[in-house]
Formats: sequence, C-alpha cells, structure tokens
Amino acid sequence: MKKKAKFGIGIGIILISSLFIIIPSIFDGHIREWKPRGIYYVSFSTGNDRNDGESPESPWKTIDQVNRWDFEAGTIILFKKGDEWNGEIILVSKGNETHPIILSAYGFGPHPIINGKKYALTLQDTEFTDVKNMDFREGTEICVVIRGSVNTTIENCFIGLDTWGYGLRITGSYSQSKSADHGIIRNCTIDSGLLGKVLISGRDGIQLTDGAKYWAIYNNSVYNWPHTGIGLSQIFELAETAYNHIYQNYIYGGDIDYMRGLETFGREGYVHHNEFYRNYIKDTTITNHVEGNNNSYYYNIIDTVRNPNDRTDAHGFDFTAFASGLTEDKHQACHDNRLFNNVIYNTASEGIILIGSVKDNVLQVENNLIINNLLLETNGGIRIHNREMGGNVFKHNLVYNSHGWDNYIYKDLAVSALEFNNLNGDSGNSIVNNLNANPLLFNPISGDFRLTTNSPCIDAGLDVGVLFDFFNSSVPVGIAPDIGAIEWL
Repeated sequence: MKKKAKFGIGIGIILISSLFIIIPSIFDGHIREWKPRGIYYVSFSTGNDRNDGESPESPWKTIDQVNRWDFEAGTIILFKKGDEWNGEIILVSKGNETHPIILSAYGFGPHPIINGKKYALTLQDTEFTDVKNMDFREGTEICVVIRGSVNTTIENCFIGLDTWGYGLRITGSYSQSKSADHGIIRNCTIDSGLLGKVLISGRDGIQLTDGAKYWAIYNNSVYNWPHTGIGLSQIFELAETAYNHIYQNYIYGGDIDYMRGLETFGREGYVHHNEFYRNYIKDTTITNHVEGNNNSYYYNIIDTVRNPNDRTDAHGFDFTAFASGLTEDKHQACHDNRLFNNVIYNTASEGIILIGSVKDNVLQVENNLIINNLLLETNGGIRIHNREMGGNVFKHNLVYNSHGWDNYIYKDLAVSALEFNNLNGDSGNSIVNNLNANPLLFNPISGDFRLTTNSPCIDAGLDVGVLFDFFNSSVPVGIAPDIGAIEWL
C-alpha cells in the first residue's frame, strides 16, 4: 500500500452563483470537515461521540472525534480534568489574533492526560493557537510537535513523561518552506521521568530547529533529558533558527548520567541572534555548547557539571565548530557569540574552553566575546586550546579554585591571571583585566551566589550594555557592573 503524501489545504470558500461551497481541510490523507465556532467538550469517562459536544452534559468521548474537524477561528476545545486518553491530538485549524483556537481543560482535578503514540500532540500549519492546562505523555518520536505553525502559545502544561523521543519540538513545515515563528512556551514542566544511567539518545527537552524563529521560552522547569535541556539547531540548509529568547528556566539533570543544559548548533548564518539569560542550570554532566554566530548567553548560573563516566567535556561552556557538521559549501560556525556575566561553579572539566578549527583557510572559532564571567571551583578555569583560532575577547573574568587546579590555560600552558593578561594581542586575541581572587560569595555550596560586601567582583566588570542581572535587578548599581550573574545591592 502506497503511503499517502502529507500536505495541508486550508479551508476555502468559493462564491459560485451566490452559493458558498466549503472545501474541507486535508492532513496526512484524512479529510476534515469544517466545524463552526463554539465551545466543545471532551470526556472519556462520561462522553459519547454521538453527542454534540457542546456542553459538559453532552461531551464527546474520543480524540478521533476531535481530529475529525477543521475548527473555525475562535473555537475552544476542552478536555475533562481527571480523564485520560490514548492517542494523538492533531490540530490543523487556524485562529486569528482576536479569535485564537484554544485547547484546554474543564472541571476539577489533575490536568487531562494524553498518552501519545508516535506523538501526543501535533500542531501542523496552525495559526494563533493556545494550548494550556494539559498533560502530554509518551510518544515514540516526539511528545509534542509544533510544525510550520505561527503564533502558538503553550502554557501551564506537563510535557514529556515516559516519551521515547523529544519532549517538545518546534520546526518548520515538511518542505521547510514555512517557518514556525512567533510563539511562547511558558510555565510548563518538561520532564522525561528518566532515572539513573541512560544511553545517549540525542533527545532534548525542548528543541527549536529548522525555521523556529521569534520564540519566547521562559519560566519552565526542564528535567532529565539525555542530550540537552533546551537546544537550538539546524539540519536543513534553507531554514534558520534565529531571534529566539530563552530565559528564566530551571534546567536539572541530576537523575541521569548524560545531559547538558543549553546548546546552539548550526552552520554559518543559520543559528544566530538567539539569547539565553537568567537560566539556572543545575547538576548536569556535559558542557553547554556554543556554536552558530551572534548568539548571546548572559546572566545565567551553571551550578555543577559532574563527570560520572570519566568524560573530559564536563565544562561550563565550550566554543567549538564540530567537524561533522561541515559541508562542501557551508562552514560550521562559532563566531561573534557573547558570553557575559555568567556564574560557572563546580565543573569537573574547564569552566570555559575554546577549541579552534580551520576549513578552507577560514578560522571557525573567532571574534567571540567572553566578559565578566565568574568561575569558581572549575577544573582548569578558562582554557584556550592550541588549535587555530583568533580574534576572541577575554576581559574582566574572575577565576578562583581552592583545590589547586589551574586558573587559566593558554595553548596547553598553565598561566596566572597576570601572565594571561600579558598575552594580550597574541593570535589577535584581546586579553585584559582578568582576575584570580576569591570572589567571596555568600554560600555557593547551597546555591547562594550573591556577592558579599568585600567581594573583588563588585564594580570590577565591563559595561556590556545588559541592563538587568539574574534576579532582574538593574545593572549597574555602582560605578560599573559587577563580575558574575548577581549585582551587589
């Protein structure tokens, strides 16, 4: 049996001799009937698909009944709290700015549970869709997928429990001709439910890729994903992942033995101008990866990158251009990225490492700015690898290790802060005013990274134009910004 082509045709209305003909929507080979605007209720415990679904007393029963329809803008679809379904919700309908399509819950009790098959929720080429107060689980590939959809909001949802794939994936359309842009993910819990040793699977809690642009992802909790908590990447050559803001998220990997917090990964000009700030990343095992161009990481806290498998890449951040991503005509990029005012604490490998490379006589790791970062108890501090790179900036960083570890490593040579600063200009790198001193924090072991009154970090930073610190307090308070993620008050 031939597999039917995947395509979508929106509702059209053709005027012929003053008659309106409704053209049904088609997705994945299934014809969908048009459904007028209304509030529709779904209950597995009390519903029946022969009901009209228009009241809590006459709800539909199954997901299949929901998937029959292409709903008019302004429609609200409510699943009953405390009920549970097996299957995949597929929405293809288009709302508008004043009349979005809303998928939510009614009644009392825990969020409605959707146990997915391949997926638990698919938004395909939708517009102005709000999804809230739901619990999406399982899925052999992706729990929640947003594909080619614009103006989407996902809020107050549980996503990803027991899935075999990604928690939430945002990507362009099948043909990559349509992006997935202008969306919000907020106040959600993205939890795999995994515990213990996990084989590396490439699964992210939240992945933005191939046409995901202008998303705001904030105030979420992301737990135990065996690749990356929140990752931004690019696979297809025609699709950008750009202009996204990832902030105020809590990312935790303490129950599994392979996870990084954040990642940007992509070829020249495709993963760019993304910003990560005020995130707290706790107890992961592998480096946060900086690649692409013109991406910014600032006022984040990296608290503990452990090393359960004797790996050598338990860094706070690494700047590299993976050779596996290079093609004949496209360079993997790692340039003009910014790392400002982060706290990096307790890492089994270097706090920050740059590993250069060259393709076609072009430096792959260059012109990155590393400024005002506080590195404490990191096994190697800041390390500039001995491969080819140049034009990077290292200014006003503070490194302190009480265990006798090296603070600065330049081309495999351990140096003091003074010696590091004296290398200013070598290979085109700018190296100025970096420090080696006890930062005098309140209690970093318990996660309190505030500066005490006599901290050498106070007013010792460089003004980089960022106006708010980790707690969203104004910067600077004194004559100059402080080093680290929390401005002294």
